[in-house]
Amino acid sequence: MMYSSRSTSPFKFNVAAIWFIAIGTLLHTNLVIAEEIEIPAGFQRTSNGDIVVEDPVIAVAPEGYKISSNGKLVKEATSDSESQAAVENTMTASSEMEEIPPGFHRMPNGDIMANSPSTAVAPPGYRLTEGGILKKLDDESPDAAPPTVVAAAATVDDFGGEIPPGYHRMPDGTLMANSPSKAVAPDGYHLMPDGTLMANGSSMDHSSHSHGGGGMWMVEYKFEHMQMDCCLDTTNEVSPEQVINDYGYLMSPTDMTMDMHMFMVMYHTSKYMVMLMAHYMSNEMGMVEGNGATSTMKSSGIGDTILTVQAPWRYNLGFTAGLSFPTGSINERGPMGATGTGDFRYPYGMQLGSGTYDVILGFDYEDSKDKLGWGVDYEYTLRTGTNDNNYTLGDKSILDGWVRWKFTNTIDGKANLQFRETGKISGADPELNPGMSPATDADNYGGRRIDLGVAIKYETPRMTSVGAELSTPIYQDLYGPQMFVEWIAGLKFGFMF
Repeated sequence: MMYSSRSTSPFKFNVAAIWFIAIGTLLHTNLVIAEEIEIPAGFQRTSNGDIVVEDPVIAVAPEGYKISSNGKLVKEATSDSESQAAVENTMTASSEMEEIPPGFHRMPNGDIMANSPSTAVAPPGYRLTEGGILKKLDDESPDAAPPTVVAAAATVDDFGGEIPPGYHRMPDGTLMANSPSKAVAPDGYHLMPDGTLMANGSSMDHSSHSHGGGGMWMVEYKFEHMQMDCCLDTTNEVSPEQVINDYGYLMSPTDMTMDMHMFMVMYHTSKYMVMLMAHYMSNEMGMVEGNGATSTMKSSGIGDTILTVQAPWRYNLGFTAGLSFPTGSINERGPMGATGTGDFRYPYGMQLGSGTYDVILGFDYEDSKDKLGWGVDYEYTLRTGTNDNNYTLGDKSILDGWVRWKFTNTIDGKANLQFRETGKISGADPELNPGMSPATDADNYGGRRIDLGVAIKYETPRMTSVGAELSTPIYQDLYGPQMFVEWIAGLKFGFMF
């Protein structure tokens, strides 16, 4: 039998470089933070941090600043450093209160802000600015003019105790869009740059009041079970007996189960999302020999660890870049055969990782209308280098199209159609005998598969969620003979804070 081979094309690495440059540019653009100043009346902060005119009728540039031709608030040139510092101090003045009054919270820049500016009452000797900042009565900052009525950030109570589709409740009770770059505000409301839902007429600066810098944390656990059977060669079914008698292997797999425990920690803002994912895997493969004797191989342990960064862009698009770290073992060993003795390296499919640093690139598109949502996701995993056992797993592409229906504000269902393609293994582990079994033959890995799946999720107003998934292939074309997937089921639990 001949080992498979794969030519490494420079084109893949050029594509990877272009993706990284694009992602880096997007992230650099989105993560620029403008000088933290208090927003004067008639202005608002945009998603890139600029302060621009919102209402030309009342917008007046404060001392030391001017309005540029494109409506931005910029500093006037000055050679007097002390005067410039005084201007900055008036714009970023913070309260000197040692204890936070009830109904208020302290911002990262030291300012004390009302949780709900429309209902908050300033303590004696203090007043509230239009942005909800607490100021001393003798603090003559640029917004000292009588404040207009300011509407509070939207809460669940504004919607009869139910969360609008596409939003979630923050710990302080306000509502924030799940995807600020793509969300649509309900009638009578608008979105602030960080995704906070505000009633129309509000001038509250939520680019500063951004729930801990605009970010929120999410932890999620997912259990996935995959059931496999023997065997397919391209699209033709092959029995274990045929594997041994017609293909000439000494043994044949009969069935296999793969259990995967995934632990995810995510940090999400309106500008990006960082996700760290760890795996724990358990594999079990049944084998049969030519004389009918059966045996089982088992392996378990930590899998590869994945770190990704996702950044939204225009036109409802988002981009992903990441890296998979080879924390999973490629040296799982144990007895092989009915005698239950010996110490053999287990087949490629029984190992726990790739053994290489793998680049992950992708994009997604998402849109919605009323209770219906839809989208498409694409992810490409580029294997780099050769691992310590002289082989490289095949690159992997996943294209996933889906639709989601919001049954209630807490329950939604999803259906998806996923196309998956995996390349052949390049090279071979010298400890594995390719004539022993299809599983030890590097030629018998990779192929194409189309899965049809359904899922349901329940999510509480406090963003605790539980979901269930089930999928089954409707088409498989494999480089075989190799085992095929019968079905995949999963459960997941998440909490956002």
